[in-house]
Amino acid sequence: MYNSPVSLPQLNLGGLRDISGEVLKSLSSEETQPSQPSDTVTLNREQKEAGKSEKADSVSVAAPSDPQAGKKKELLLSLIEDHTGSADLDRLTAKLSSFTLDMIQKVKAHGVTVHILRDKPGEGDIKPTDLGFGHDLDNNGKIEVGKWVDLDGNGAEDPGEREDFTSGGYSWNTVNGAYDTKTNILFYKEGEVNDASDYHDASILHEFSHSVDDAVRNDEGSSDWGQQIDKNFKEAGEKKTGHGFVDGYAAYDNAEYLAQSTAAYLTDRDIPDDPANDESLYFAPDNITRAHLKKKDQAMYLFLDEKFTGQG
Repeated sequence: MYNSPVSLPQLNLGGLRDISGEVLKSLSSEETQPSQPSDTVTLNREQKEAGKSEKADSVSVAAPSDPQAGKKKELLLSLIEDHTGSADLDRLTAKLSSFTLDMIQKVKAHGVTVHILRDKPGEGDIKPTDLGFGHDLDNNGKIEVGKWVDLDGNGAEDPGEREDFTSGGYSWNTVNGAYDTKTNILFYKEGEVNDASDYHDASILHEFSHSVDDAVRNDEGSSDWGQQIDKNFKEAGEKKTGHGFVDGYAAYDNAEYLAQSTAAYLTDRDIPDDPANDESLYFAPDNITRAHLKKKDQAMYLFLDEKFTGQG
């Protein structure tokens, strides 16, 4: 979820964005995925399974010899306010340690908090709506699950009139992970954290990238970050030489461009990419690799390489 100043076409997001819920149907939901308008993106369960890999090492994480590994883990643990067990903490911090210490420090300074939530919450367990994901349509200070508010007074339920619903017509409580820049809250479901498939690994990196982007753009000493990302996004859309999109979802807007590109850069694995995914708006794990990013968008690859290694 990303509370971006950039609006998605024809979608009333209320400042909330995510990779697996607002634009992509939550894969944790057991309900049949509803049909959606052409301006939303869906990813069905069969596509998820087709993209699943048994390899748990597909994401680059901080090597044991990394002298900053301990400090990274300490900072990452300090961000996490809710979790469902020590295994969650170990796996999530290992995945996110692929970000630089400076990035993690900026996220910390920006006041980001991370919450690992249960896939099937019981009584008293925190849910995304408890964290403010949704819309307080009647201004009573809370988001109530299933509550309908007749905003236009026509006596019929219209899109956007359920407090806990996304614009896609399903509850925020079925979403796997999201970030909100209005509150600086990032959450993941436990299944997202503990599933080692390529889809979920890339999704975790994608969501944290939103928090990094938000934090760095709001850091006074990092003005070139946003300017360069926005420039690369614009020139990718113009199909200038050396510019492009790692997959179709990266073309959605500059926030998703950065998040998809970063997830790809940090995923160093050898797998043939699928050209059919280049134009698709599906989140395509087969194309979220460093090699594919370098091939499709050399400018963004070099930008990220400089930011992560100092060797553009």
